[in-house]
Amino acid sequence: MTDEQNIVYTEGIILQARIELEAMLAANKEREQRGESLAYGEDAILAIRDNHSIHHNGLVTNIWRR
Repeated sequence: MTDEQNIVYTEGIILQARIELEAMLAANKEREQRGESLAYGEDAILAIRDNHSIHHNGLVTNIWRR
């Protein structure tokens, strides 16, 4: 993989995680406005980082993958 491809790949993974996060936050906001308990807690939100390997080790591994 070229450096440019690696950057695009990494940006794509980060975008996927951001979309998932925004959907979770929106669901929580809707439920909060209706007076319901939140759909997603801190653990679920933080799990996005691990599920998409966008933590430090995952990003470093991706940078050096060729």
